[in-house]
Amino acid sequence: MVLKQGNRGADVRLLQLQLRALGFDVGDIDGVFGPKTHGEVIAFQRETDAIDVDGIVGPETAEALKQALVMKDQDPFNDAQPAQPQAGGGVVGAMVGMGQAGITPCDEETWQQFMALKDTLTGVNAEPVKYGPGRGLFVNGRWVISKGPGRLNSVGWSSEPGGQYASFHCSSFTNFFLGWLLRYDDDWTHAGNIPSLFEICEAPNIVFTKQGVGSYRGYGPFCRQIMSNGATKQRNQAAKGLDIRELHDRRHTLPTFLVCGQSSKRQDGTWRLWHHTVLFAIDHNSDGRRMFRIAADGTKSKETKRWSGKVMRWTEVDEDWIAHHNATTFFRPYGVLADAEGAYNGKGPRPPVSLEA
Repeated sequence: MVLKQGNRGADVRLLQLQLRALGFDVGDIDGVFGPKTHGEVIAFQRETDAIDVDGIVGPETAEALKQALVMKDQDPFNDAQPAQPQAGGGVVGAMVGMGQAGITPCDEETWQQFMALKDTLTGVNAEPVKYGPGRGLFVNGRWVISKGPGRLNSVGWSSEPGGQYASFHCSSFTNFFLGWLLRYDDDWTHAGNIPSLFEICEAPNIVFTKQGVGSYRGYGPFCRQIMSNGATKQRNQAAKGLDIRELHDRRHTLPTFLVCGQSSKRQDGTWRLWHHTVLFAIDHNSDGRRMFRIAADGTKSKETKRWSGKVMRWTEVDEDWIAHHNATTFFRPYGVLADAEGAYNGKGPRPPVSLEA
């Protein structure tokens, strides 16, 4: 699709979100390709080799935007007056909060709800969630982590431990977490696990439909990509994101929740790019602002087609963890923005989360 001045709609909103993520000032994310958006498209084209500077977003400019969003890693997440999410998916005002990045940590109520969710996922009081094809489903006013894909009572799959169990794979977990945290509830669609994490974190909160995927909503009004401050490159020129050392060092000025794409180094020295998604959580009320990782880690055998059944774990990112992983992983993180009171798209209790029996 070609976009130019005068166009309106969801594709223009996505363009505006992409330009904003790259540091261009498009003003309001309103889906209107007006003079301001036109001017910022031209500014982007001038910075990019081998693209006509015409203010029109054709295939070459669109691909250059996607590439820039993946590769850009030099500018810090340090906006003086970042946009502020509000209930209903709007973006208004200036954020009030902590540190030079102006980040508000989550409120105590949200953190306690997240701790309860963590206990459910890791099996503190029951069976843990394990690696498999399941989804988070919103059914009859409550969240249910299903055994299999797309619906309850989906058992047409096999596992290494045997049988079926409540399960997530990596992107079904991060998509569920964003929907749960941001109260999408009745607007929820499990198909959001199929587009890339980068796409759903930059797309607006409207319904998208893709052939072979289904309908899903973006989390763009609430997520912002965190750029490197340059420290990762000093350690590893090959890195295309942030290493865990940089994330940990900057945790005092980062949002409570970081949803990340992960790349991992193979034994032969090559990189497996953006193959995994993970969640980091920073306890801003703890001594030293402790940082934790939780993710659906595991594999599906290419030979047997069986899922590994590895349990979800809650792990502190400490010096030992950093030493073990810093040279072999890098991340493209998106911070989930709280409002000025530390809430996410509204306040109050969230619907309960249970596992499919």
